[in-house]
Amino acid sequence: MPFDGIVTKCVVLELTNKLLGGRIEKVFQPEADEIRINIRSQGNNYKLIASASPNNPRLHITDSNKENPSAPPVFCMLLRKHLSGGKILSIDFHDFERIITVNMECITELGDTVIRRLIVEIMGKYSNIILTTEQGIIIDAIKHVDNEMSRVREVMPARHYVLPPSQDKISPLDINFEDMFPASNNNEAASVATLAASVASQVISVGNQPVSVGTQVASVVTLAVAATNNAVSITLDKYILNNVKGFSPLICREVCFRADINPKTTVETLTISQLASLKVSFSELIDEIRGDSYSPRVLFNADDAYVPIDFYCINLKSTIYAKEFDSISMAMDNYYFTRDRIERSKQKKAQLDKTLGNCLDRCYKKLAIRQEAIRNVEDRDNIRLFGELITVNIHCISKGTDSVRVLNYYSEDEAYIDIPVKSNLTPQENAQRYFKRYSKAKSTFEQTNKQIIENLDEAKYLESVAQLLDTAESAQEIDDIRQELIDEGYIKGKRKIAGNKKVKASAPLSFMSSDGFQIFVGRNNKQNDTLTLKSSSSNDLWFHVKSFPGSHVIIKTEGQDVSESTMTEAAMIAAYYSKARSSSGVNVDYTKVRYVKKPSGAKPGMVIYTDFKTITTTPDERKVESLRMT
Repeated sequence: MPFDGIVTKCVVLELTNKLLGGRIEKVFQPEADEIRINIRSQGNNYKLIASASPNNPRLHITDSNKENPSAPPVFCMLLRKHLSGGKILSIDFHDFERIITVNMECITELGDTVIRRLIVEIMGKYSNIILTTEQGIIIDAIKHVDNEMSRVREVMPARHYVLPPSQDKISPLDINFEDMFPASNNNEAASVATLAASVASQVISVGNQPVSVGTQVASVVTLAVAATNNAVSITLDKYILNNVKGFSPLICREVCFRADINPKTTVETLTISQLASLKVSFSELIDEIRGDSYSPRVLFNADDAYVPIDFYCINLKSTIYAKEFDSISMAMDNYYFTRDRIERSKQKKAQLDKTLGNCLDRCYKKLAIRQEAIRNVEDRDNIRLFGELITVNIHCISKGTDSVRVLNYYSEDEAYIDIPVKSNLTPQENAQRYFKRYSKAKSTFEQTNKQIIENLDEAKYLESVAQLLDTAESAQEIDDIRQELIDEGYIKGKRKIAGNKKVKASAPLSFMSSDGFQIFVGRNNKQNDTLTLKSSSSNDLWFHVKSFPGSHVIIKTEGQDVSESTMTEAAMIAAYYSKARSSSGVNVDYTKVRYVKKPSGAKPGMVIYTDFKTITTTPDERKVESLRMT
C-alpha cells in the first residue's frame, strides 16, 4: 500500500499549510465508507476527502466530484451537526503511524465552544473515520467495531478512543544504524553457542540434591541461537519493513536500490562494504524525511504508460516512469481518479465484451448450421442428372421397380448408372420428384450461401467492434461503442436521434507526424465512416491493417507530398490501433481516400478499397504516444 507513514507526514504538512484556520462549510457522504468536507480557508475553497475503503483508504484534498445520495446517511448527518461552522485548529499525526487527527473548534446547539477531533485511520481493511470529544470519548464512527469483532480494541459510541496497538518498530527519525545492523551478529551467535556448550556440561545443586541441568539449559540456548539465526536470515527489504515504523515495501526497496543491494539479500550475508552503502542510503533518505524534502509523483507501469501503479512523496530513484505533481494531494487525486476511471472502464468493457461474445457465439452457431446445410445439398447436380436420365430413358422404364439402370450420356466413358426410384410412382413422376428435389437444393444453396456471406460480414463487423472496445481508453469511447451497438440493434436502449444537438459526438484521436502532417484515428466504426467518407478529401491517405480488425487512419495531405517517414508513422499508428497491436511485422495497406468505397447496405466501418500498397511495421507504444496530440 503506497499510503505509508512517510506519505502521512507529507499529507499532514500540506493540509496544515492549506487548511489551518479554515471553516467547515458542508459535509457529504457519497459512499458508505467515504466522506467529503467542503472547507473555506485562506480565501480558497477546498474539498477534503476521507475514505475508509478497504482498498483505497486515504485523506487528501481533491478536485473530483461525486454524486451524493438523495438522503444523507446517519453518520453524515451527525458530522453536519457537530462540525458545521467548525474551525480547524490543528492537523496531527502520531509517530509515523497512518493515523491523522483533525482538531476543530466547534459550537454546540446551546452555543458552547467545544473541541471535536476527526480521526482518520488509514489501515487497509481496518481503516476507519472516528469523531471524538476533546477527552477522547467516541461520538460515532463510520465503522463500528464491537467486542465480538475485536477483543483488542472497541470502536463504539461512548467508548474511550484508544490508539491501535503499537507495532514496536523504530521511528525513522530515531534510527541508530549500528543498533539496527550490528556487524557482530555472527560473532554474538557464536558466543551464545559457546556459552551453551559450557553450561551444558555443568551440574548445579538445588537444596541438598545435585541436579544436572545441562540438557535443559542447552535446549533453551539452542532455541535462542535458532531465534537469532532466524532474525538475521530474512531478506533485507523484509528486515527493514519489520523494524522501521512508517516504511512501506516500496520505500524499503528504494533504500536497497540506493545502496545498490538486491532487496532479497539476506541480512546475515551483508558484507562490510554493503553495510557502509546501506548506512549512506539510510542517512540520505532520513535527511529527506526530516527536512520535508518532498517531491510528490505518480508511478506508472513500464509496459503501460496509462496505468498508475503507485504514488509517493519522495523522488524514488528506483523508478524510471513517474509523473511529478506540485502537491501530494494532486498526485493522490490523479492516482485514485485514474485507477477509478480504469476500474469503471473495465466494468463497462466487461459488460459490452460479454454482449459482443454472445452475439459472436450466435453468429458462429448460425454459420455452422448454414455450412452444414450447404454440405447437405452438395449432391444437387447428381439429383438433376438423375431426373434428366430418367426423362431420356422414360420409354424403357416400367412402373413398379425400385431401381433403374440407364446409360449416363454425360460420362466420358458412357458408363451405366443405377438410379433409385419409387416403385409406386410412374417414370414421369419419378423424374419430376428428382427435378423438385434439385430445385429445392439449388434454392437452399443460393439462399444459404447468401446468408453465409452475411454471417461472415456480421462476424467481421462484431470482431471489429470487439477490437475497438479492447483499445478504448476513455468512458466516452466505450459509451460511443455502446451507442453504436444500440443503433445496430444488438443492445436494447434508446437509439441516437440524428441531428440531436444534446448528443455530443466524440472526436477522433489526433497525432502529429515528425514532418508536421496531421494524422487522425477513428475510435469506433461510425467514427471510422465519418472520418474516411465525409471529413477527408479524395487525396488524403487512408491506412488500415491488413487482414485484422482495426481503426481507420487518415493522413491529411493538404495537397502536399507526404514523406516516407510520415507514412511509416501512420502505418505504425494503424497497426497499434488494431488487433495486431502485440504482433511484429504487421502489414498495413494504404491508398488514397478516393479509392475507398462503402458497399451498399454494409455495416458501419466496413469498406472496400483498391489501388493500394503495403507497409510492414511493428507497433511501438512509446513512439505512438510521442506523436499523440493532447
